[in-house]
Amino acid sequence: MEKQEDITTTTHKIKRFERILIPFVIFTGVLITYWITDNFLYGNEWNGEWKKAQGLGNIITLHYESVEPLQTVQLISKHEITGILQERDTDVGTVYLFSDSTTEEAEIAVGFENHGGETYHLGFVGDVRSLELTSITQMSMNGLEILRVSGVYGANAPVTQYYAIEKEVPLPYLIVDTGYTTEVDLDGDGVIEIIAQHGTPTTTSLYRYYQDNWQVTNVNQALQVLSVRYDDTNKEFEGYHDNHKTKRYQFITTVSEVGKTNSGLQEIVGKDINEAVKQAILSHNSFYKEGEVATAGHVILDTQEMPNGDTVVYTIASFGTFGFENGIFTKISGTGSIPTVMIFSKPKDGNYVFEAYKEPMDGSYYVDSLKKLFPKRLHKQVLASQESYQEVIEQLEQQAKEYLQTIGREAIVQAKHVEKKLSTIHVEASNKIFAEHTKFDQFLNDCPYWIGTRERVENGIRYIYKTEQTLDTEGFDVIIFSKTDAHGNIIERREYKIVGPEPIVVKK
Repeated sequence: MEKQEDITTTTHKIKRFERILIPFVIFTGVLITYWITDNFLYGNEWNGEWKKAQGLGNIITLHYESVEPLQTVQLISKHEITGILQERDTDVGTVYLFSDSTTEEAEIAVGFENHGGETYHLGFVGDVRSLELTSITQMSMNGLEILRVSGVYGANAPVTQYYAIEKEVPLPYLIVDTGYTTEVDLDGDGVIEIIAQHGTPTTTSLYRYYQDNWQVTNVNQALQVLSVRYDDTNKEFEGYHDNHKTKRYQFITTVSEVGKTNSGLQEIVGKDINEAVKQAILSHNSFYKEGEVATAGHVILDTQEMPNGDTVVYTIASFGTFGFENGIFTKISGTGSIPTVMIFSKPKDGNYVFEAYKEPMDGSYYVDSLKKLFPKRLHKQVLASQESYQEVIEQLEQQAKEYLQTIGREAIVQAKHVEKKLSTIHVEASNKIFAEHTKFDQFLNDCPYWIGTRERVENGIRYIYKTEQTLDTEGFDVIIFSKTDAHGNIIERREYKIVGPEPIVVKK
């Protein structure tokens, strides 16, 4: 009996212990999970932000226009093909290039004879004098057998004709007259896109086959750049931006929740994470237009691999454009050193692709938003990130020095503010010139608001804008504004005589 009571008592004790232990274990596990998440994974706000940005960040949407196949195909007699310049046998029939006697111009006509002996006139493909630049190719494209015939008009006006062969009958498919063509499946979906490039600077057009129709977009306009070159080896587009910067883009296709297919260009920022971060900073701040060269500096505090393979990078980042003020190459616009979180995906080719960019909010929201973006273990570091400032500034200045080497120029380079001497004329006169007149006069607005110089590169030509203060023979202050080229030739000049509070134009 006593043994039975002991067993019962022991059993009750174990159960009471279990009731205490199990909640304790669960509570401890929750605390550990929270601590790991808060200290070693991304910030709370970013956890949601990256999902929203994934696959959509930094994508430049392409807008297309429909392209109608304007070729004419006519059934003719074989004897109408005379003056044959070139003949090519293909699996679908024989293609003839011939000089059409029915036209006044010396154009190259295209003829086609199928295996059944039916002959067709397919239109024209260039000048006879450019015959050596003409080519004939048979290819499979988007489930069809295609005849591709290309040629050149005049000095440099390429044209490519595509014909679909169905049941041995040639049908109009597409004509491209916007440049030399490359056929390629850019996004790996099994559908061929066509890229046309022409001229220097290079204009690039992109043709896509969508819902059984061809559409075209101008890549230069989409990227807002003067020149775009397609790199067939890497299937990438290179856009040549202002400030001598080249950016690379890949073509991607996305499907929306309602099933609509969209395509765009997404920037590629390299295989090295530091280079990827640098390019992301440059891209994010590209709206700063002042200055000759854009620079980017950063310090990587930590990185985190996401479950989907994306990389989260925690940084102190800064951007600056440099230009000449008083002969010193200095930072004239940009940002300070800002704690910044970036996300990159990494496709199979190993290149990082810039997905998203997040900075803390300004003002009174700064600290709270920063803590949400960064894991707790980095809070102290980012809140006292002044230690990283000097390293970031040195990176900006080094890039500015490298730019000066490319233009063969020597000068003092500094990111800090250049000291400036203001005019000493009457305050009201100064306000009228430098605050009021500059609103409506671009020349005055381009001249320095201080006594000194600034330089601008306009359409590839360097100009020096100068503001001077002197005295005339009567002892009145005179403010002189001038614009000269690098050789000292005067492009524009303006003089104001200061009479009390009034600036009076004496030379214009």
